[in-house]
Amino acid sequence: MYSEMIGFEGSLEITVGDRRYHFKNLVVNGGLAYFMAKAIGLPIGQISHMAVGFSSVPAVRTQTALLSEQARSSVTSLSIYTMYSTSDSIEMSANFAAGAGTGDIYEAGLFTPNGVMISRAVFPKVIKAPQEGMAVVWRITGGATP
Repeated sequence: MYSEMIGFEGSLEITVGDRRYHFKNLVVNGGLAYFMAKAIGLPIGQISHMAVGFSSVPAVRTQTALLSEQARSSVTSLSIYTMYSTSDSIEMSANFAAGAGTGDIYEAGLFTPNGVMISRAVFPKVIKAPQEGMAVVWRITGGATP
């Protein structure tokens, strides 16, 4: 008997000035439901924005929002990549301007226009000074596992 499961995993890259950070993230229940709805063609919005915040509480699948959101930024690019014969990735980018999302950042989230959280990442402190910009590139890979 043959069976397979579809799974999702994610990563994000945060760049502040000349400092670059790489972290894993968790696709939450809202994200799993979002991808399943997209798979059957339901008319739901595209991923539209990212947010950053101050909470270091670990990510769990049942979370629906950042725990201490500080700033949001619109997704400026959205691409799909075929990486292997069994998986594809979507990659999104957003920029946080000087003055937005400043301080000690510990969490980030990916959202739809109606506020459904797709994914949440919690990571060691990333410091963003008020005069610095910050670029975030988020990748989610989905594929079959035998």
